[in-house]
Amino acid sequence: MHRQNKNNTPQYVLVAFALVAVTVTYNYFKNIQLEKRSKMQAATKAEEVLKEVRKEPQSPSRKVASIPTQTSVIKKYKDRKIVGTFKADKDFPITNKVNKEWKQLAFNKLNRYLKDDTKMTIEPVKSAIFVKHNIGRYVEHVKIIFKKENGLVSAYDAYIDSQSGNVIRTWNRTKIEYRDNYKFSSKGKGVFSLPLEKQEAKASL
Repeated sequence: MHRQNKNNTPQYVLVAFALVAVTVTYNYFKNIQLEKRSKMQAATKAEEVLKEVRKEPQSPSRKVASIPTQTSVIKKYKDRKIVGTFKADKDFPITNKVNKEWKQLAFNKLNRYLKDDTKMTIEPVKSAIFVKHNIGRYVEHVKIIFKKENGLVSAYDAYIDSQSGNVIRTWNRTKIEYRDNYKFSSKGKGVFSLPLEKQEAKASL
């Protein structure tokens, strides 16, 4: 016969009950530990993802896209206007140097072809860099003015090589007849009025 306790409950029942209680308690705490571990793993993974997201804008490939470098070349040559076709994020070689005597060289070369009744003046407008096929050249933007003794004035804008004084490009050719007091404004536009005797002649017509 099985021994019974004072409450007449068989001992094996108490042992079984105790084992069940221990098993339930163990599983309960085990589940709590697993849940904590799962949460910790999820939090760690989320933190790693967040770190990657924070690092992403600092990566070299994204840095170029987020911070444009198109002003780097312009800043390098800030004293000169860059004209022509070029990529602003890539530097280019320059084939010449700046000669302080460029204006005199240009005047001497152009003056050889002028007649005795024509006077020429070269008015600097802006120093520049002319870029073609990704190769740069120092140039001087000038206004070249020709004036004859009879009052005829002609002019054009030009780029002059800053080293050799050669004219490499011209535009804005103008021709004004009988303007004795023809002048150019700071914007390169002609400003003039008829001489007094020609105004009177025009008024009498």
